[in-house]
Amino acid sequence: MKHTCLYSQRLLIMALFFVVVFSTKRVVGQSEVQIMVSGSWDYVEDPRPDKDPNQIGQTLDRIVLVSPQTVSHAAFVFSGDNAAKFAPASPGQPPSMTPLPGPGMYYLDISNLTQGSGHKPQPGDVMPLNYSNLQPTPQPIRISTINKVLYKQNGGGMPRYAVSLPTPDYYTTYSGNWGEGVSESKVDVAPITSQLPSHYTTWMVLHYWVSTTPASASLTAVLDNGQLPNMPPYPFTIDANPSAPKAVVPAISVVMAAVYGQNNTVCDSFSQDSFDHATQLWGLTRYAKFPGENPSGVQQPGVYASRCTSGQAAGSADCHAAQTSINGAVQNPAP
Repeated sequence: MKHTCLYSQRLLIMALFFVVVFSTKRVVGQSEVQIMVSGSWDYVEDPRPDKDPNQIGQTLDRIVLVSPQTVSHAAFVFSGDNAAKFAPASPGQPPSMTPLPGPGMYYLDISNLTQGSGHKPQPGDVMPLNYSNLQPTPQPIRISTINKVLYKQNGGGMPRYAVSLPTPDYYTTYSGNWGEGVSESKVDVAPITSQLPSHYTTWMVLHYWVSTTPASASLTAVLDNGQLPNMPPYPFTIDANPSAPKAVVPAISVVMAAVYGQNNTVCDSFSQDSFDHATQLWGLTRYAKFPGENPSGVQQPGVYASRCTSGQAAGSADCHAAQTSINGAVQNPAP
């Protein structure tokens, strides 16, 4: 398996783990749309869906994608199933799309959504990879911390991007015409020495059903600086050729990507930077090490430079590092 993600191979996400049952059931009159989530996002349940400026969104169960602001990364939302098309035309060039305007809360709401209609993964779907072979010790996060990170309660805190969106019917790891949505790292609660690497999901597919197509989504921005910029609507579209080898579904992509600065490809400093910032955001304790990349930015599985420092982190954007802690915090919050 080629463990690359078309730029997101250097980025990390934390997969929200849940139990699923295979089913072939499909409801007549409904069509599927997808949201492609790629890059260094953490997942939490939205504790305050009532804050959505769109009234219809306030009545739905919601999750939030969270990622700290860094100098190397930028957040993007755009139509299409190719979550990598933000990429610069060549190394050192600016991204091909305009990033989100700044840190804040963003609310994405899907038109004609039929939430909780009973759809389940299919046998051919790739389920999220969200555990290392050395499972970290759980470190619960208080619900007050989540509220502070998301809604800046009691002031301050690290600047972060947070995208609230309806909870999908289910999640899968991307595997399709644009590559494989997995990558590799070493993560533990102890300094990295001889730990074995493990794969994790870097490109998650959120599956939704709508009653009428074509469907679209609105994005409302509430920036931390108080600005309320107007955001365009985003139709669900397909980038892949209709004759592509794998079936495609209309989609919108939400991406946190490393697009600025120079990556140390020997140690993948972009991934380490993302990891370190995310760990500070949540206040946990983790260590991580990432394999090197070739000059084209493609990860080289199993190639770990001995001179790379194993960074200490207080959380993780890595799906198999802190997902137990973050997910557990929202399902079973500490007092």
